[in-house]
Amino acid sequence: MNLSNQSTVKTTVATVPIRNIWLLLLYASDLYQTLGKQQRVQLENNPEDLIKLVAKLYCQAVGKRLMRSLSCGYQQHTQVLNRVRGKIDMLVTTRQQLLEKGRIKCYFDNLTIDTPKNRYIHAAAHALLPQLQDKILI
Repeated sequence: MNLSNQSTVKTTVATVPIRNIWLLLLYASDLYQTLGKQQRVQLENNPEDLIKLVAKLYCQAVGKRLMRSLSCGYQQHTQVLNRVRGKIDMLVTTRQQLLEKGRIKCYFDNLTIDTPKNRYIHAAAHALLPQLQDKILI
């Protein structure tokens, strides 16, 4: 295949300023309905205040989330134990002669709050915190 004969087509995608994305977030939130008309206009004209708005939205969402508790998940563990827990790995137990030593290799699940969703919440807080100057939100 000869690449020199092929023409390359350049495509451009319209760029959307980040300010507009944050304003869309504002319009979609419940906070927008609670603001007065003057506050709405002030936020739309002052993009510097958008970080405070994002922080308020984040704090509200996390507050609601913490009221319902963090999401839980299971993590699978493999361990050599003195007792049976979960499923037994017969191949490794027999191969390493663990029964003669009074041990057994098991697969089991542990309940944890260390889930991807909770990690995103934690990472967002750490990304947002250095950008805030409002001590009430911190």
